[in-house]
Amino acid sequence: MKNNVVRSPLFYVGDKYKIINEIKQYFPDEIHCFVEPFVGGGSVFMNVDATDFLLNDLDKNIIAIHQMLCESAVNPTIFYQKVDAVVKQYGLSCSYKEDIVPEELKREFVKTYYARFNKLGYEKMRSDYNQSKDRSTFILYMLLIYGFNRMIRFNKSGDFNLPVGNVDLNQNTIKALNDYFCLTEIKNPRWYNLDFEDFINQVTLTPDDLVYLAPPLFDNV
Repeated sequence: MKNNVVRSPLFYVGDKYKIINEIKQYFPDEIHCFVEPFVGGGSVFMNVDATDFLLNDLDKNIIAIHQMLCESAVNPTIFYQKVDAVVKQYGLSCSYKEDIVPEELKREFVKTYYARFNKLGYEKMRSDYNQSKDRSTFILYMLLIYGFNRMIRFNKSGDFNLPVGNVDLNQNTIKALNDYFCLTEIKNPRWYNLDFEDFINQVTLTPDDLVYLAPPLFDNV
C-alpha cells in the first residue's frame, strides 16, 4: 500500500484517503482516545494509531454499514459467501474473481461496459431493496459498490435512487474490505449515530485524547 495508507471500503465522497498523510502531520505522536464526530467513510480513523476509537455520524445508513462490516470482520468467509450469492442472484459482474463481460460489449462501450452489463441486475437489486419491509444493510452496501460514483442517496420517498455505476466488485474493493476487517478487529471502534453536539457532550475527554473535526461540506453555505 502506498505510503502505508489504507482506504475505506465505503469509497466515501469527500474521503480523506489521498490527503491522510498531510492531515496526520498535525496529530500528536501518541493518542489515547481518537474521537471523530463526522466519521464518514472512516479513512481517517483507519490510518490512526490510538488505544480507543469513538466514531460518530448523523447518517444512520453510514453507521449501519460500518457496524455491519465490523460484525463481518469476525468471519469474513461468511461475508464473501453472501457477496457471491448476491452477485449470482442478480447476474452482476465480479472482476476480482472472473471477467465475464463479453468482449463485444467491451468493444462497443469501451468506457462504460460495466454499467451496460450490470444495469438490469443492479436495477432489480435496487427495486428489491426499496420494496423490502426489512431493508438489508448488506444489500445497501452492495448497491453502494455497484452504484454511480459509489454514493448513497435516497429520494424524498425514502427510496434508494442512484443509477448503476461503471464499476463492479474488483480487486481494489476486496483489498479495502480486507484491510477494514483486519484493522477494525484490532481497533474495536465504538459507533454512534447522534447529532455531533450530542455526541461530543457525552464524551469525557482527557489531555491524551484527540478530537478530529472534519465537518461535511454543503453547497451554498
